[in-house]
Amino acid sequence: RARPLRPRLIISGAVGADPVDAKRGKFQSYIEWLNKGYVDAVFLMGYTDKLEKFEKQAKGAIVQKPRRGFMSAGIGTKYDPPIVLDEVTLTRKLGLNGFAAFSYMGLFDVRNAHQPRPVAQQLKAGPLAAKATPPWR
Repeated sequence: RARPLRPRLIISGAVGADPVDAKRGKFQSYIEWLNKGYVDAVFLMGYTDKLEKFEKQAKGAIVQKPRRGFMSAGIGTKYDPPIVLDEVTLTRKLGLNGFAAFSYMGLFDVRNAHQPRPVAQQLKAGPLAAKATPPWR
């Protein structure tokens, strides 16, 4: 109903990382939603500090990703910088459409004038050194 009013509207959803579990346990049929154009993008909420689990979740979702829509990984920023950097690298290797960092407080110290934490500094110096263009522009 919103698209006729706002044709350039981007509709996204934060969803469970495992498509089967998301559908059964959370009533999130996000593969179907992407296929039918109900949403334009999904962000997989598979926050973990275990790279093997992160990879399994991402692979399980990406093998079902339809041609239409964007699928991005949610990456927890509260973990040690090497873990966050490895997860960013893995999202790129697997061909996901980027990632969403959760949360701001993992990246910046709100009690210290919002100074960047080590993970933010390492992301900026490494995989995020070059600015990215959002895919919908």
